[in-house]
Amino acid sequence: MKEEVIQFVGVKDLTEEEQELVSKLSTEYFEKIKRCLDKMLSLVVHVKCYKSGEKDNPEKRKKYTVHIKCTAPGKIYESDKKSHGWDLAQAIRAGFEALENQIHHSLHNDTSRTKNYEKV
Repeated sequence: MKEEVIQFVGVKDLTEEEQELVSKLSTEYFEKIKRCLDKMLSLVVHVKCYKSGEKDNPEKRKKYTVHIKCTAPGKIYESDKKSHGWDLAQAIRAGFEALENQIHHSLHNDTSRTKNYEKV
């Protein structure tokens, strides 16, 4: 049996603290997504870092873009939009929440709404 692995793309451009944050949040959301899908083959987290500000300023402000792709048998789920922001943790959470929404939407496993045949 193949062990499920999270593949990270673009994290070499991040600092060590940022890499740990990406890894920690990804493993947390990985467990959530694994419960939604019976068999998940791979999860790819793509992080891009853009520096803005003055060119001679070493303390440039960074903007992050996160794109997440999950492969399951017969279906590929992607975060429908590229999540971006000045805060890395917020961008990662937004990307994973968009991916979870895609999975829930395609599986139609939302049980919060009562069906017509269940009404009394």
